[in-house]
Amino acid sequence: MRKIITIILCAWCCLSASAQYSIYSVSGDVKIKPASAWVKAKKGTAVQLQDSICVGNNARVQVLNKQTSQIFESTGSGVFTIIKLITNARKQSGRVIAELNKEMYQNARADNSRSVSFVGASTRGDEESLADSLYFCIQSDLADAEPLPEGLIIKPIRKKKLFYLKLDNQSDKGLYINLLIRNTRTGEKACAYTLDLYEQPCLYIAPKTSLSLEQFRFVASKECEYILWATERPYDSNRLQNLLSSPAPTDHINSTGVKVFAKKMIP
Repeated sequence: MRKIITIILCAWCCLSASAQYSIYSVSGDVKIKPASAWVKAKKGTAVQLQDSICVGNNARVQVLNKQTSQIFESTGSGVFTIIKLITNARKQSGRVIAELNKEMYQNARADNSRSVSFVGASTRGDEESLADSLYFCIQSDLADAEPLPEGLIIKPIRKKKLFYLKLDNQSDKGLYINLLIRNTRTGEKACAYTLDLYEQPCLYIAPKTSLSLEQFRFVASKECEYILWATERPYDSNRLQNLLSSPAPTDHINSTGVKVFAKKMIP
Protein backbone atom coordinates (compact mmCIF):
# COMPACT_ATOMS: atom_id res chain seq x y z
CA MET A 1 0.00 0.00 0.00
CA ARG A 2 1.28 3.44 -0.92
CA LYS A 3 1.35 5.93 1.91
CA ILE A 4 1.98 9.69 1.83
CA ILE A 5 3.90 10.68 4.96
CA THR A 6 4.80 14.28 5.80
CA ILE A 7 7.31 15.08 8.51
CA ILE A 8 7.33 18.33 10.47
CA LEU A 9 10.70 19.23 11.87
CA CYS A 10 13.36 21.90 11.86
CA ALA A 11 16.27 21.73 9.47
CA TRP A 12 19.66 21.57 11.10
CA CYS A 13 22.46 23.96 10.27
CA CYS A 14 26.11 22.88 10.06
CA LEU A 15 27.92 23.92 13.25
CA SER A 16 31.05 25.09 11.52
CA ALA A 17 33.03 27.83 13.23
CA SER A 18 33.40 29.59 9.89
CA ALA A 19 29.65 29.56 9.14
CA GLN A 20 27.85 32.90 9.08
CA TYR A 21 24.32 33.26 10.39
CA SER A 22 21.58 35.85 10.08
CA ILE A 23 17.93 36.26 11.04
CA TYR A 24 15.83 35.04 8.11
CA SER A 25 12.32 35.70 9.45
CA VAL A 26 10.64 36.80 12.68
CA SER A 27 7.09 36.36 13.91
CA GLY A 28 6.08 37.89 17.24
CA ASP A 29 8.27 39.22 20.04
CA VAL A 30 11.88 38.17 19.42
CA LYS A 31 14.98 39.96 20.75
CA ILE A 32 18.69 39.28 20.39
CA LYS A 33 21.61 40.28 22.60
CA PRO A 34 24.78 40.43 20.51
CA ALA A 35 26.57 42.55 23.11
CA SER A 36 25.36 44.07 26.40
CA ALA A 37 21.87 45.20 25.40
CA TRP A 38 18.76 43.53 23.99
CA VAL A 39 17.59 44.71 20.57
CA LYS A 40 14.63 43.75 18.42
CA ALA A 41 15.42 40.93 16.01
CA LYS A 42 14.99 41.97 12.39
CA LYS A 43 15.33 40.10 9.13
CA GLY A 44 18.90 40.23 7.85
CA THR A 45 20.49 40.91 11.25
CA ALA A 46 23.79 39.02 11.61
CA VAL A 47 24.12 36.72 14.63
CA GLN A 48 26.87 34.60 16.15
CA LEU A 49 26.52 31.17 17.74
CA GLN A 50 27.23 32.57 21.24
CA ASP A 51 24.66 35.41 20.97
CA SER A 52 21.62 35.25 23.25
CA ILE A 53 18.11 35.26 21.80
CA CYS A 54 14.78 35.78 23.58
CA VAL A 55 11.74 34.21 21.93
CA GLY A 56 8.43 35.35 23.39
CA ASN A 57 5.27 33.30 23.84
CA ASN A 58 3.77 32.27 20.49
CA ALA A 59 6.74 33.87 18.72
CA ARG A 60 8.94 32.21 16.12
CA VAL A 61 12.30 32.95 14.52
CA GLN A 62 14.18 31.40 11.61
CA VAL A 63 17.95 31.64 11.24
CA LEU A 64 19.84 31.27 7.97
CA ASN A 65 23.27 29.72 7.54
CA LYS A 66 24.68 31.75 4.66
CA GLN A 67 27.40 29.19 3.94
CA THR A 68 25.04 26.26 3.28
CA SER A 69 21.71 28.07 2.62
CA GLN A 70 20.06 26.02 5.40
CA ILE A 71 17.28 27.43 7.54
CA PHE A 72 16.42 26.29 11.05
CA GLU A 73 13.62 27.39 13.34
CA SER A 74 13.04 27.94 17.05
CA THR A 75 11.18 25.13 18.82
CA GLY A 76 9.71 27.10 21.73
CA SER A 77 9.85 30.25 23.83
CA GLY A 78 12.56 31.29 26.29
CA VAL A 79 16.04 32.78 26.49
CA PHE A 80 18.96 30.79 25.08
CA THR A 81 21.94 31.10 22.77
CA ILE A 82 21.83 30.61 19.03
CA ILE A 83 23.81 27.39 19.37
CA LYS A 84 21.28 26.14 21.96
CA LEU A 85 18.47 26.94 19.54
CA ILE A 86 20.24 24.78 16.95
CA THR A 87 20.72 21.96 19.46
CA ASN A 88 17.03 22.03 20.41
CA ALA A 89 16.05 21.93 16.74
CA ARG A 90 18.28 18.89 16.16
CA LYS A 91 16.77 17.02 19.11
CA GLN A 92 13.24 17.69 17.91
CA SER A 93 14.17 16.64 14.39
CA GLY A 94 15.71 13.43 15.70
CA ARG A 95 12.57 12.47 17.60
CA VAL A 96 10.32 13.10 14.62
CA ILE A 97 12.56 11.24 12.18
CA ALA A 98 12.80 8.30 14.57
CA GLU A 99 9.01 8.02 14.54
CA LEU A 100 8.94 8.46 10.76
CA ASN A 101 11.56 5.76 10.24
CA LYS A 102 9.68 3.41 12.57
CA GLU A 103 6.50 3.83 10.53
CA MET A 104 8.42 3.39 7.30
CA TYR A 105 9.97 0.14 8.54
CA GLN A 106 6.62 -1.17 9.75
CA ASN A 107 5.02 -0.45 6.38
CA ALA A 108 7.87 -2.19 4.55
CA ARG A 109 7.78 -5.21 6.86
CA ALA A 110 4.04 -5.57 6.35
CA ASP A 111 4.53 -5.68 2.59
CA ASN A 112 4.73 -9.49 2.26
CA SER A 113 8.21 -10.76 1.31
CA ARG A 114 10.26 -7.61 1.82
CA SER A 115 12.94 -8.14 4.46
CA VAL A 116 13.64 -4.97 6.41
CA SER A 117 15.55 -4.79 9.70
CA PHE A 118 15.13 -2.02 12.24
CA VAL A 119 18.21 0.14 12.63
CA GLY A 120 19.30 -0.25 16.24
CA ALA A 121 17.31 -3.44 16.82
CA SER A 122 19.03 -5.55 14.20
CA THR A 123 22.02 -3.64 12.85
CA ARG A 124 24.96 -4.70 10.71
CA GLY A 125 27.31 -3.09 13.22
CA ASP A 126 29.32 -1.20 10.62
CA GLU A 127 27.48 2.16 10.49
CA GLU A 128 30.62 4.04 11.60
CA SER A 129 32.98 2.44 9.06
CA LEU A 130 30.42 3.02 6.34
CA ALA A 131 30.21 6.68 7.35
CA ASP A 132 34.01 6.90 7.01
CA SER A 133 33.85 5.48 3.49
CA LEU A 134 30.99 7.79 2.52
CA TYR A 135 33.04 10.74 3.76
CA PHE A 136 35.76 10.05 1.20
CA CYS A 137 33.12 9.65 -1.52
CA ILE A 138 31.64 13.02 -0.60
CA GLN A 139 35.05 14.68 -0.49
CA SER A 140 35.43 13.69 -4.15
CA ASP A 141 32.02 15.31 -4.82
CA LEU A 142 30.47 11.85 -5.36
CA ALA A 143 32.44 11.45 -8.59
CA ASP A 144 32.04 7.64 -8.56
CA ALA A 145 28.36 7.63 -7.61
CA GLU A 146 25.88 5.75 -9.77
CA PRO A 147 22.59 7.22 -11.10
CA LEU A 148 19.67 7.04 -8.71
CA PRO A 149 17.72 3.74 -8.86
CA GLU A 150 14.97 3.74 -11.45
CA GLY A 151 11.71 4.57 -9.73
CA LEU A 152 13.13 7.06 -7.22
CA ILE A 153 11.71 10.42 -8.25
CA ILE A 154 12.86 13.66 -6.59
CA LYS A 155 10.98 16.91 -7.05
CA PRO A 156 12.16 20.23 -5.60
CA ILE A 157 9.17 22.30 -4.43
CA ARG A 158 9.69 26.07 -4.58
CA LYS A 159 7.92 28.50 -2.26
CA LYS A 160 9.19 31.95 -3.16
CA LYS A 161 12.92 31.87 -2.35
CA LEU A 162 12.71 28.66 -0.32
CA PHE A 163 12.55 25.07 -1.49
CA TYR A 164 12.16 21.58 -0.04
CA LEU A 165 12.19 18.09 -1.53
CA LYS A 166 9.45 15.58 -2.25
CA LEU A 167 10.55 11.99 -2.94
CA ASP A 168 8.59 9.15 -4.46
CA ASN A 169 10.30 5.77 -4.10
CA GLN A 170 8.51 3.43 -6.50
CA SER A 171 11.51 1.12 -6.66
CA ASP A 172 11.77 -2.20 -4.79
CA LYS A 173 14.69 -0.90 -2.71
CA GLY A 174 14.55 0.72 0.70
CA LEU A 175 17.03 3.61 0.65
CA TYR A 176 18.91 5.75 3.17
CA ILE A 177 18.88 9.26 1.76
CA ASN A 178 20.63 12.56 2.35
CA LEU A 179 21.18 15.91 0.70
CA LEU A 180 24.74 17.16 0.28
CA ILE A 181 25.07 20.95 0.24
CA ARG A 182 28.31 22.35 -1.14
CA ASN A 183 29.18 26.04 -1.09
CA THR A 184 30.94 26.65 -4.41
CA ARG A 185 32.68 29.77 -3.10
CA THR A 186 34.13 28.39 0.15
CA GLY A 187 34.08 24.65 -0.58
CA GLU A 188 32.28 23.96 2.71
CA LYS A 189 30.12 20.81 2.70
CA ALA A 190 27.23 19.75 4.91
CA CYS A 191 24.68 16.94 5.02
CA ALA A 192 21.16 18.27 5.46
CA TYR A 193 19.62 15.28 7.21
CA THR A 194 21.54 14.24 10.34
CA LEU A 195 20.53 12.51 13.59
CA ASP A 196 22.05 12.23 17.06
CA LEU A 197 20.01 9.12 17.86
CA TYR A 198 22.14 6.01 17.36
CA GLU A 199 19.00 3.88 17.08
CA GLN A 200 18.04 5.81 13.96
CA PRO A 201 21.32 6.89 12.36
CA CYS A 202 19.91 8.23 9.08
CA LEU A 203 16.74 8.98 7.14
CA TYR A 204 15.07 5.97 5.51
CA ILE A 205 12.48 5.78 2.72
CA ALA A 206 10.75 2.45 2.21
CA PRO A 207 9.82 0.92 -1.16
CA LYS A 208 6.56 2.14 -2.72
CA THR A 209 6.47 5.14 -0.40
CA SER A 210 6.32 8.90 -0.86
CA LEU A 211 8.04 11.36 1.45
CA SER A 212 7.59 15.12 1.78
CA LEU A 213 10.43 16.95 3.54
CA GLU A 214 8.52 20.21 3.72
CA GLN A 215 10.11 21.43 6.93
CA PHE A 216 13.65 20.77 5.71
CA ARG A 217 13.71 24.13 3.96
CA PHE A 218 16.57 25.86 2.18
CA VAL A 219 17.18 29.15 0.43
CA ALA A 220 17.81 28.55 -3.26
CA SER A 221 21.30 30.02 -3.37
CA LYS A 222 23.38 30.45 -6.53
CA GLU A 223 26.48 29.87 -4.38
CA CYS A 224 25.36 26.38 -3.34
CA GLU A 225 25.26 23.05 -5.11
CA TYR A 226 22.70 20.46 -3.98
CA ILE A 227 23.21 16.72 -4.51
CA LEU A 228 20.64 14.13 -3.41
CA TRP A 229 22.42 10.86 -2.62
CA ALA A 230 21.41 7.48 -1.26
CA THR A 231 22.76 4.11 -0.11
CA GLU A 232 21.12 0.74 0.48
CA ARG A 233 22.78 0.39 3.90
CA PRO A 234 22.42 2.48 7.10
CA TYR A 235 25.28 4.73 8.16
CA ASP A 236 25.96 7.07 11.07
CA SER A 237 24.88 10.45 9.68
CA ASN A 238 26.12 12.36 12.74
CA ARG A 239 29.60 10.86 12.43
CA LEU A 240 29.60 11.73 8.74
CA GLN A 241 28.74 15.36 9.47
CA ASN A 242 31.46 15.54 12.13
CA LEU A 243 33.98 14.32 9.57
CA LEU A 244 32.84 16.99 7.11
CA SER A 245 33.21 19.66 9.80
CA SER A 246 36.77 18.65 10.76
CA PRO A 247 40.00 18.69 8.76
CA ALA A 248 40.77 15.24 7.34
CA PRO A 249 42.56 13.64 4.38
CA THR A 250 40.79 14.01 1.04
CA ASP A 251 41.86 10.71 -0.54
CA HIS A 252 38.99 8.88 -2.19
CA ILE A 253 38.82 5.55 -0.34
CA ASN A 254 35.66 3.46 -0.23
CA SER A 255 36.82 0.61 1.99
CA THR A 256 33.36 -0.96 2.26
CA GLY A 257 32.64 -1.01 -1.47
CA VAL A 258 29.04 0.06 -0.85
CA LYS A 259 27.11 1.50 -3.79
CA VAL A 260 26.38 5.21 -3.62
CA PHE A 261 23.68 6.74 -5.80
CA ALA A 262 23.49 10.49 -6.50
CA LYS A 263 21.81 13.17 -8.56
CA LYS A 264 22.50 16.91 -8.68
CA MET A 265 19.42 18.97 -7.84
CA ILE A 266 18.45 22.26 -9.47
CA PRO A 267 15.92 23.93 -7.13
